[in-house]
Amino acid sequence: MADSSTPNDAAAPAPATASAAVAEPVAAASDAGNGNKRARTEDEEGGSNGNAAAGEAEAATAAESSAGATAAPASAEKSGRPANKRVKLDGKGNVLPHDYRQDHNRGANYDLQRADWATEGRDEHGKRLPKRKVAVFFGYCGIGYNGLQINPGVKTIEGDIFDAFCKVGAVSKDNAVNPAKVALQRSARTDRGVHAAGNILTLKLILDAPGVPAALAAAATASADENAEEKATTGSSSSSSSSAADSLVKAVNSMLPPIIRLWGITRVQGKFNARTSCDSRQYEYLLPTYVFLPPKPGTFMYGTLEKIRDACVAGGADPTQPVGPGLPSWTDVLSHPFWEAQGLDKQYGEDMVAKKKWRIPAAQLARVRETFQQYLGSHNFHNFTVGKEFRERSAVRFMKELTISEPKLINETEWVSIKIHGQSFMLHQIRKMVGLIVLIGRTATPASLVAETFGPARIHIPKAPGLGLLLEQPLFGSYNQKVQGANRRLAAVQARNTNRKQQQQGKAKKGGDDDDDDDDEDASWMREPVQFDKYTAEMEAFKQKYIYDRIMVVEEETAEFGKWLNYLDVFTGPDFDFLNPRGSIPTHCILRVGELRRLPGGQLKAADGTVTEAGAGGAGGADAGVDADAGGESDDEEMAGLNAAELEG
Repeated sequence: MADSSTPNDAAAPAPATASAAVAEPVAAASDAGNGNKRARTEDEEGGSNGNAAAGEAEAATAAESSAGATAAPASAEKSGRPANKRVKLDGKGNVLPHDYRQDHNRGANYDLQRADWATEGRDEHGKRLPKRKVAVFFGYCGIGYNGLQINPGVKTIEGDIFDAFCKVGAVSKDNAVNPAKVALQRSARTDRGVHAAGNILTLKLILDAPGVPAALAAAATASADENAEEKATTGSSSSSSSSAADSLVKAVNSMLPPIIRLWGITRVQGKFNARTSCDSRQYEYLLPTYVFLPPKPGTFMYGTLEKIRDACVAGGADPTQPVGPGLPSWTDVLSHPFWEAQGLDKQYGEDMVAKKKWRIPAAQLARVRETFQQYLGSHNFHNFTVGKEFRERSAVRFMKELTISEPKLINETEWVSIKIHGQSFMLHQIRKMVGLIVLIGRTATPASLVAETFGPARIHIPKAPGLGLLLEQPLFGSYNQKVQGANRRLAAVQARNTNRKQQQQGKAKKGGDDDDDDDDEDASWMREPVQFDKYTAEMEAFKQKYIYDRIMVVEEETAEFGKWLNYLDVFTGPDFDFLNPRGSIPTHCILRVGELRRLPGGQLKAADGTVTEAGAGGAGGADAGVDADAGGESDDEEMAGLNAAELEG
């Protein structure tokens, strides 16, 4: 084996060992004093890990080349390569594929990959199919899924989409074991149960996937009505791979459930990143207005407000007068007409039926809107996520536009649509933003409390249910401007090439074939903007059928928002004492590092999850209305396994 990889065997007697074979040329290269120390370290170490002789052969070849030798190894002669061409050899002296270094540096095992190269990522003629970096436009209903991002062992949106790409051959078998191998990224990471009308994935795909024809043929056996309902309609693309991308979208959609749809696939520039190239994101939150009802008399929350009222009255305040400009009186909150009419002897289910028939007054909705506007601009949102400290610059986020719609009656329940357009968001941020305005809107707390939460004091802000949260779309304004500028320059080059060809004499007169290769090459470099405009109709229909309607059905069946409200009302402890007319945060509300967290019923949970000091529970009890996800506030547990990038969205 050493003989086949030792250069110019006839020039010197064969050494006793393979190591001796490389010693002399290496020494010669060093004596030559040419200072050529090109980085062969990775290749040599990789050779020793897989096959020592291969590494020594590579070292010998490289050393002889550096010393000015002209003879080539035997394997190079067999391959027909030039004598002075540096090549990579395996343990048998065979020339390795040209992309060996790239695969080796990624940590891939060449011996395992070698067998796959013969079959994976190739067409029926054995030609290797290239991977292209693309943006995948898609939407989904998050009900029944454990969030968007791939997470081994649980059902996720990305997991289903990635599996479908693998099944049609858009991702090779070798790359299917790890999504990182195809550089999978997403624009916004959504939590469990959260939805998206539009989101973006970027990854490297084989657009001419070999399994697409079979998938389309299988889909064609379904009924025409079913196909029309479940297939996504995609726009045309200016790139040469347009039809391939459209076929891939249809094939993948045929393998996905109806609640997950691909809208389209388009080529993107090499430096495009779904998360970092995104300028801003638009979210919507659907909220039933009955959440703004004051707490039920007899609950712990009601007792907290009574205690705050008594302190105000002791200071000379009149409980029948507004506690501040635009704020209700204590009588309005603690003797609310709804509870006066409903009574206190009703069970949770009976209360929920009555709550859904309640309609929010215009004055109260105006106050909620005013409170919501306090989030506008750049602020430190460390209180609205997990794992962030006040001193961290990444906790500062910029909110661009915030609106709350007029109430809309759906299935006898009144809802409002909350629109949030921000530069970026952190884990649970929007749900906690909604949670705070609900706390303020159902009490006599001023909107100025929102500004207090941007300060260094850490307080407990409950997160609203994920059921109502919907990602509308990410926006890529800066990237699209860059693409449009590049396309204009490419179009100018293409125009010059066309003029040059037209000026060539003889071809047009003879009617011969014109060479359009340059034009095709210029066009292949053009990229479409990353925007959802051409998918708007499909997205709106999907949003109504698979997101809005399902949110209403789930709320009707499970009363997610009602359970969350009940959690707030029975939560024991001083955490919500900041709901006072001054809009200030008392020192006893501030959470300290390492402090035990309170659970519904008064129990304390240590950082390791151990529950101690079981309490008697608050007034009203932790009945069936308390939901583990909505009320448990398991933020610490959700932090497990997440890194900083995954907290962004």
